[in-house]
Amino acid sequence: MNNLELSADQWVDMYCHLGVILAEEYGDGGLETIVDENGDENYTDDSQERFDNYADEAESIMYRLGLRCPEIFPKQNKESDHA
Repeated sequence: MNNLELSADQWVDMYCHLGVILAEEYGDGGLETIVDENGDENYTDDSQERFDNYADEAESIMYRLGLRCPEIFPKQNKESDHA
């Protein structure tokens, strides 16, 4: 994969899924969620912090694989460092 361009929706969907996979495979187990009074499901504070760290790593992996998202990173190119 060399400079494969994704839409913003594809980019976000992919790094979120990859972040969860990384957390489950390399973290201390799955990410815990809670349901609030409105029925919305959210990560616990600890799990949100873990997810954020793994999501950052996921974006770095995607970039290193040659994936690009001009909608989110308009100046992103082969030579730039995205992490």
